[in-house]
Amino acid sequence: MKAWRPKSDVVADADLIFSLPMYSWMSFLACKGTAEVWDAGWEEHWFGSGGNSRQFTLLYAAMNLVHIPITLLKKQSTTYKALMTFHHILSISCMMTGILLNRMYFWGAFDGICEISTFCLTTLFCLKEFGGSGPVSKMLITINGVSLWLTYLIFRIFLFP
Repeated sequence: MKAWRPKSDVVADADLIFSLPMYSWMSFLACKGTAEVWDAGWEEHWFGSGGNSRQFTLLYAAMNLVHIPITLLKKQSTTYKALMTFHHILSISCMMTGILLNRMYFWGAFDGICEISTFCLTTLFCLKEFGGSGPVSKMLITINGVSLWLTYLIFRIFLFP
C-alpha cells in the first residue's frame, strides 16, 4: 500500500490480491475448456456438459456471486456499485442458464476467454496500488499496460466483433 494514500480501502486491496490467482485460473479453464471441444462440432457446443468448460462456468458464476457483497463493501460511488451489481447478476443469470440446463458450457468457456484481459487489468491495478515509484515499477506498469491493451484488443474486440 502506498504511503501517500489518505485512507486505505482494505476490501478493495483484498479483492485485488484475491483476484490475481482467481482470474489466472479462470482464464486457464476458459482456454482449456474451449480448446477441448473446439473441433467437436455443433452438438457438443450446444449440448456438451462436461470437462473444463463446465468447471469454468461453475467457477465464474460462483465468483460473481461472491463478488456482489465485495462490490457493495468497497469505497466506491453508488452508481459504480449499482452498475457492477447489475453486471454480476446478469453474468450469474447467463451462466446459470447453462448450468441448470446442463448444456452450452462451451459457450460459457468461450465467452470466458475474455477474462484474460481482466487478469492484465487486475495486475496493472496491483502494480499501481502496491508497487513503488522507481524506474523498475514504472517499466512494469508500462509493459503491463501494453499487455492489457493487446489482450483487450485480441480477446474482447477481435474475439467478439
